[in-house]
Amino acid sequence: MISEQLLADLIAENKRIKKINSALITKAEAGHNASQAYDSFAHSIFLADQVQQRTSALEHAMQSKAKLLAAIGHDLMQPIAAARLITGSLLASLTTVADIPTTTRRLDAIEGTMRDMEYLLITLIDYAKLEACDLVPEMAPFNAAIFFDSLSIESHQLANSKGLTCRINSSDCVLQGDLKLVMRIMRNLISNAVRYTKHGRILIGGRRRQSGLEIQVLDTGIGIPIHQLECIFDEFSQLQTSGQGIGLGLANVKKLSQTMQLKLQVTSIPGKGSCFSVTVPYASQAQIDADPLPEPMLWLQGKHILVVENDVSVRQALADLLTSWQANVYTVGSMADIASVPLNTLDLLIVDYHLDNQVTGLNILASIPSAVKPLPALMITANRDQALADSSKLAGHELLYKPVKPAKLRRILHHMLVV
Repeated sequence: MISEQLLADLIAENKRIKKINSALITKAEAGHNASQAYDSFAHSIFLADQVQQRTSALEHAMQSKAKLLAAIGHDLMQPIAAARLITGSLLASLTTVADIPTTTRRLDAIEGTMRDMEYLLITLIDYAKLEACDLVPEMAPFNAAIFFDSLSIESHQLANSKGLTCRINSSDCVLQGDLKLVMRIMRNLISNAVRYTKHGRILIGGRRRQSGLEIQVLDTGIGIPIHQLECIFDEFSQLQTSGQGIGLGLANVKKLSQTMQLKLQVTSIPGKGSCFSVTVPYASQAQIDADPLPEPMLWLQGKHILVVENDVSVRQALADLLTSWQANVYTVGSMADIASVPLNTLDLLIVDYHLDNQVTGLNILASIPSAVKPLPALMITANRDQALADSSKLAGHELLYKPVKPAKLRRILHHMLVV
């Protein structure tokens, strides 16, 4: 894919060469000695070849731009069309007897299509920035364990949404790189692994190498034929029609890796699965001293937190993350299970809004006995309805939307427990 500036430069250069070529031919035809005429003719042939090459490059650029626009249009229309159909079905159902479970499923489906569109647009924006060389890495030391913790919740949620299991093997070392860009690489690789895996598991972990930590994403998906291993990182490359993406995810991974000079690798066995990896260098002691790591979250150490979440994998992932932050965590899946929790020892409640049997997080919070000390409560939901936000605010509860980002969760917990 050729950037807008390069495209403009090619057009200008093409015009300039054509002008010179025309002048040389006119000069040759005007009559000079044989040697001069031959030299002019030879030079004009050389320039004509350059014109042909530039024209071919321009045609390729225009075809790429047309292909990009067509791909964007097609893939954005898919979730938009789905959202319109679901909305029409939802409106029709509202004219009949209210069916809360069916209505909830349809709203969740609309939310899913919105996420698809958001993913497409973010991928496209990332690609445009990388093409324009508008992304400068901010290299700094970061802790690998915190990095893996940050990936934990969203990776489990993404895998679980497709019925896959997800396991993360953390690593305790200090790496040197742009943490945000490395996270973007991993999100692309994980979403790609989930997209092409119908059943089985996703494994994310780090292997220590001499040059750095090789961060791997392994799946039990469809695999990639050997002859396609190179082209999968090209723009618009997709193994199968998956109904998602425009073939720019792995192209972004390649460009981000090149931007930070990270080693990118892929191995695969068709029908068995794939392993994508990126190797991030270790930080030297001088780099760590120059840019010290954040202090541990001592303010969360020893705090007692109750997590109410009906999804087992999400509940466990959230508990693992909070435990890694030194909190003491209780987990339950329903209102009935709360009876076994020593409520008087709690410092904070984290409650999912949509629970089983049409029970909501607001129902859970309202059921806490009045004799228990007042507890700050954080409700997590994918429901962005304004009425829910108003109800939570009126009740004095904090609200956090899914997918949960660990950094944002940390900020909210700090605000609730310290500020």
